[in-house]
Amino acid sequence: MSATNDKPIPTDAAVIVFGTAKGSKLAQAGWFRAKDFDAATAATLKFSLSVLHADTDAVRAILPALREVRVKPGEQVTIPVIDSSLLQKLTALHKEAAKLVAGLQVPVLGGSSAAKAPPAGLAFWNALKVGDLVLAADLDRRGIPDGWYEAVIIAVDGDTFIVQFRDYPEEGKIKRLRHHIALLCPQG
Repeated sequence: MSATNDKPIPTDAAVIVFGTAKGSKLAQAGWFRAKDFDAATAATLKFSLSVLHADTDAVRAILPALREVRVKPGEQVTIPVIDSSLLQKLTALHKEAAKLVAGLQVPVLGGSSAAKAPPAGLAFWNALKVGDLVLAADLDRRGIPDGWYEAVIIAVDGDTFIVQFRDYPEEGKIKRLRHHIALLCPQG
């Protein structure tokens, strides 16, 4: 399956979920609307798939080759099967997006207009991955931090993290934005 010019590009696509589900040999991919982001996140966790934001022209151009994932009650989804060449294209786009984030250049105040190397601490933020231990905010009803607790990262999607409090597993998996995550001092 490949992108075609006769199909319109969906304007309400927010993310593409893709990959080979654990225990399967079939390539799968589909796009989700923004309102179904929680279901997309759950699918990535359940099936160990990758997420690609539909926020660049290159990613949006591949959308006509994919089908929308319909979310059923209970956030049940079926990710459509795709051919391996489409999976390769999605993987290449995902790697390119990761390079852009990793190569982030931050201008320095008072310096020249040329981009400077990112601050040393940015490397720690870019290196956060599934399984890492961080501090995550416990939010009150207004969304204001009410405390910070050690949490394990379950999934990462850009600036959104799915974490589980280490000492309070009964709280379940929770979503936190990057500004509600704090780095712990690395043990060296």
